[in-house]
Amino acid sequence: MTSLDQMPAVVLNLVLENCEFREIVVLRKVCKSLRNFIDSTAPDLKLPCIILKVYDSNITINYGNDLNIRYQKFENGVGVCLQEDNKFTVLENANLLDVVFVDLKFALTFQKSKMDQFTLRWDLKENFDTGDFVGRLGNILESNPLSTRAFHMEAHNQTEILSLLSKLDSQSLEELWIFNPDKQNPGGFFYLDRVVELDQWKNIKSIGIPTFSISEHLLPKFAHIVWSVLNFEEISFGGVVALKNALLRSPTFQICDFYYKTLKATDEQVEEEFGVPQVETRGKKWFLNIEGSEQILGIVQEKYTVYSRCRLYA
Repeated sequence: MTSLDQMPAVVLNLVLENCEFREIVVLRKVCKSLRNFIDSTAPDLKLPCIILKVYDSNITINYGNDLNIRYQKFENGVGVCLQEDNKFTVLENANLLDVVFVDLKFALTFQKSKMDQFTLRWDLKENFDTGDFVGRLGNILESNPLSTRAFHMEAHNQTEILSLLSKLDSQSLEELWIFNPDKQNPGGFFYLDRVVELDQWKNIKSIGIPTFSISEHLLPKFAHIVWSVLNFEEISFGGVVALKNALLRSPTFQICDFYYKTLKATDEQVEEEFGVPQVETRGKKWFLNIEGSEQILGIVQEKYTVYSRCRLYA
């Protein structure tokens, strides 16, 4: 019987086309010649997602289809296991990040089809060089631009977002979510002035920035977004009007939710611009005609304990 590594290339390619990520990883470990063949042909892994979760002493990667791999720092090296069985294979004298990035480079290099979601999360209590981690990941993506529908990231600053977002395929990206990694103390201001100039930004259809405050001066950069969730420490009435006017001109807009602590406007200013509202238990509603369209722009203002919410929808 012919062994797998001695089969004709056309047969091996057919085998690889019907293999999932886990099976390709196993085949690469059969023998050197098979590994070299796989690396030279670079079959598409067809991963539905990559979800990275970084902890102080371990990192988990979800490759979709219930394949979760955990990398654990040990005194004598690094343990690698499937999350569900918790049986570690220990790589002696190995470095945690080096092991993780070898596997990530393999996955990101071989992934050719568009995946649904790419995510990076942090759960850190000790000192960890997040900038170095993001930089190394960005270097891999620079050589292998990733095609993904959605990108979700917990980011400490704009530089971290730029390092990854700028390396993603701009034609594929439709959804962006940016979260504050500090889950105990969400909030704070997030700069986006360089992010909104990226080609990736210009093609995004939906965006969520629910746990950072952003500048209202960037609101015109959101006019092409179909669906958005935004957060402001304070917003001027002029900012709200500018957003309303931009959305009225947008042919794609559907919903914009934004939360704020302070709206710098009087009731008289609001009614002069939007008209007399429908008053309800939690807040107020307005309905405005969209010129040249049968659609109506709805505006809902609701007040909560700390934040208020304003929703504009077509």
